[in-house]
Amino acid sequence: MKTRIAIPSNPIYSKLVANAQSICRDKGYELLALPEGKCNEMMLENRVDAALVTPLGYASGPDVADFRILPGPVLFSSGYSQLTSLFFAEGLPAIRTIASAQPEDFIMKIGKILLAERFGIQAELFKSGGSKDELLKKFDSAMLWSASHHGDNSLDISEEWFVSYETPLPLAFWIVRNEEAPDGIESTVRAFAEDDLGPSNIIDERYDYRKGSLAWMWEDSMEEALLHTFHLLYYHQLVPEISAIKIFGRDEEGVVE
Repeated sequence: MKTRIAIPSNPIYSKLVANAQSICRDKGYELLALPEGKCNEMMLENRVDAALVTPLGYASGPDVADFRILPGPVLFSSGYSQLTSLFFAEGLPAIRTIASAQPEDFIMKIGKILLAERFGIQAELFKSGGSKDELLKKFDSAMLWSASHHGDNSLDISEEWFVSYETPLPLAFWIVRNEEAPDGIESTVRAFAEDDLGPSNIIDERYDYRKGSLAWMWEDSMEEALLHTFHLLYYHQLVPEISAIKIFGRDEEGVVE
């Protein structure tokens, strides 16, 4: 049976899958570029053999399968990232609505949580397409996969996460089923990525004190950030339980107490 691999159809992950199409073609694999939630769904339903998923995807079905994290290419952000911003309409007495073209995406849910936890704002997330300006005419705020620009009234979601919890924000990592992992999958997903996976430093040119970084390779210290994320997702009832962190190829499982 042909090996099937799912990746999110979001350009922010392009560094992790730069060579995926050509490698899958050479190996005879089927590569599926799908919305983030669909990648999670396909993995939960055993319709793909490996997938690049968010913490929400990994933690959504702890009883469905013995998922394992591949300790290879990942995306974790620390501080200011320019990846996702929450934009606010001017002159509003309160923020009650958030528009997003992808409200089901993990980081959009994180943005909603941060508004509640940091600022006590209980806003409802709505699915709606359009430009930032179009959305802000209809809604109090808009959360977009976009950096902010001069004059924007906005928050950087990754930056707010780091200020709140002083830990990196996990955005994506590879998972497989422990007993059904394709042969050589670790080296395959490593080959999918660009050769240079060193950290990317991000600086806001408007305010040089506003800095952050993106990490592209797994480090054992990232487990702590994942555990924190799983606790938060469970606390806000986005997942049924706090998932254990299970690393592919490791004899011992990291179990959350």
